[in-house]
Amino acid sequence: MWQRIPICFELLSPLHVGFLPNVAGTLVAPTRLYVPGNNFWGAITASLTPRLFPSPRPVDFEQVGQELKRAFRFSYFYFSDGSEVYFPSFELGDLQWGKLSDSDFRANFAASRLSTRIGFDGTSEDAALHEIEYVRRQNGNFDGVIRPTLLCGVFWLRSDSEIAGYQIEASTTDFILRRNGRGPANLLDDITVGGKRNYGFGRIRSAKLAHAIREDLEKAWPRDPESPIPVGRRLLGHMPYDPGILFRGAIEVVASREYPSGGSRSYFRPGHALANAGHFFTPGTVVSILGAIRLDEFGRTQVASAPHQTEQSR
Repeated sequence: MWQRIPICFELLSPLHVGFLPNVAGTLVAPTRLYVPGNNFWGAITASLTPRLFPSPRPVDFEQVGQELKRAFRFSYFYFSDGSEVYFPSFELGDLQWGKLSDSDFRANFAASRLSTRIGFDGTSEDAALHEIEYVRRQNGNFDGVIRPTLLCGVFWLRSDSEIAGYQIEASTTDFILRRNGRGPANLLDDITVGGKRNYGFGRIRSAKLAHAIREDLEKAWPRDPESPIPVGRRLLGHMPYDPGILFRGAIEVVASREYPSGGSRSYFRPGHALANAGHFFTPGTVVSILGAIRLDEFGRTQVASAPHQTEQSR
């Protein structure tokens, strides 16, 4: 049995979720305008393990990460101004976020800053100037009202789950871990998600969930993450590219930096291994298939039955 729990986080600092592979010669580090579910899994694993183990070893991080995957499913998370969640969609042709065009959404939520590396002599290194795009911690360009930026999505919790022997007690803003009277430890405390953390980016905290936001999230994702889902108007997670599927949207390579596998010191070289998962339809893409889709543990979509093009596809 799974319990669907809509959740919102408030951004305490700017947030950057980067792309790989980098474009050769680019001076701009663009950000995704959403957070994939596996980013949350990694961020919670990194935050929770040192709080459960006084002197955590690599094997402890691996244990907590695997038990998190068994206990939880994670949707993709999208940004909100507190009144609605801005889901992506190519239904009308061009990319939109809710009722906003891509350019208007970026004007409301995104910004960038210039940065450079400083050499030992105290001056900027040659060819080190670059631009970092990020999501602002506050939004509201058009009406003059400044609002905190929220990051909203869904966690699914499997009943009677444990992590490192700790039982999980869930509410709309907390996941409390207790073991034999020890604790409590809040699963959602001290989470830093995304990249550029050396700039102070990515700090978030759980926030109160407005009724309208809860309704948006419950309409977007099913109660049971393992049940087949009828194909809707848009994807809300990456889906493996299939040349036999007609679509309206975009395709990208999904790659990530990970710890090198194998060896007792593999965890001492974070980001040195590149993992290329292949080509995927991006969130917001409209796919033309008959049948149903399923969610994996990180909110990505898989075809639950053999795809067929529909007569209305174009």
